[in-house]
Amino acid sequence: MIKKIKLLAVVFGVVLMVAPVVNAATAITYNGTGIWSWSSVSSWTNNSNSRRYTVNHNQSLTQTSSGTLSVRIMKNNWLGGSVVSQNSFSGNTSGSFSAYLDSGTYYLRFESGQALYKFNINGSVTY
Repeated sequence: MIKKIKLLAVVFGVVLMVAPVVNAATAITYNGTGIWSWSSVSSWTNNSNSRRYTVNHNQSLTQTSSGTLSVRIMKNNWLGGSVVSQNSFSGNTSGSFSAYLDSGTYYLRFESGQALYKFNINGSVTY
């Protein structure tokens, strides 16, 4: 009897280890060239009270060897938009950041601060 219980425990453990991993859903994707001040064309709506969204961002400089691009999650409101979360990426890099968002409609805003620092960008927002 003990051997059967041990065998069942091993089989159950193996099944759990090979169970499929759930991938994140994509809210939007984005890409652009020569970006220094731009809002994403796409937006997304969150119908949950507090859902975690992750911005997966890639960038490369087009003209200079240095520069920083701020990526902001903006929430639509009657004044236009307000910053909910942001992260800055320097140089040629990839990275991500996450934020818990309340219900509402959101978009991304990209700012380098100077037209001298232009970036080619692409990425996605997942949840």
